[in-house]
Amino acid sequence: MATFGFAYGSFGDIIETIHLGAKIVELVRSGGRPSSEWGETKNEMQSLCNALTHLTTVETTAPLPQSLSYRLGKEVAQCRSITSGFESKLTASRGFLQKVFWAVSEEKELAAFRRQLVQRRAALNGVVEEINLAVLSDVQARVDKVAEEMRIGNGHIEEGVSGVTLRLRDHEQILVTVWTEWTKKCGGEMTACRTG
Repeated sequence: MATFGFAYGSFGDIIETIHLGAKIVELVRSGGRPSSEWGETKNEMQSLCNALTHLTTVETTAPLPQSLSYRLGKEVAQCRSITSGFESKLTASRGFLQKVFWAVSEEKELAAFRRQLVQRRAALNGVVEEINLAVLSDVQARVDKVAEEMRIGNGHIEEGVSGVTLRLRDHEQILVTVWTEWTKKCGGEMTACRTG
């Protein structure tokens, strides 16, 4: 099986979003922000990164329907957009005025970002479930095709066996007929037939 084909450059978007997520987690760790809000945000970011990492290992036997590839690309782009925006806010909050603004709005910003992460992860999981269904459908179609080929093959085998059985019966009847004629002609004695 091959890893499924990403459309619209979404594989690069996935990798970029994973890197942004890792950067956000590192910024949170290095920022010395021990609050539960930061811990929950870090956990949600890691969950989203895990879901995105899983996408890079999904395998299919056939290309995804274009609608699924499009939705996947759209979801990944939205994930990248919110992580990029939040990473920019974190990076910008290192100046004095930005630190003051951030301190005032931090809790609200974290709650909004976490909500977005949860929404994006749920939407991404929905697309992944559809991908899994498409893969299962493709696998089932292949299994059905093999089963049909086996049924046809078994039918040919049964026809072949029936044909051989009929030919053996025909040969048996010929042998019985020849034996019967021979015994009538020779009277059951081998010597009479040899001399006659």
